[in-house]
Amino acid sequence: MDNKAIYLLAAKMLDMASDEFSNHGCNDLPKKIVKMIPQEVVDDARKFLCDDEDEWLEDASDLCDWTLMDYLAHKLKELANE
Repeated sequence: MDNKAIYLLAAKMLDMASDEFSNHGCNDLPKKIVKMIPQEVVDDARKFLCDDEDEWLEDASDLCDWTLMDYLAHKLKELANE
């Protein structure tokens, strides 16, 4: 299997997981995951997730599980199409 197929499959799985996780009451990320997210990812995620750059997403603790999944799926789709 080539990388493009793997990226697209992983993105699809993240999209499915995001849909499921967004229906849960608590969407907090575990602290060990939050610590792994560099600020440059947060900044890029803000551009993808927020219509207004002044919106909520200031640091990794502002991300929900499903919004991080949406962003990661988006990045995998970009990688697949490079």
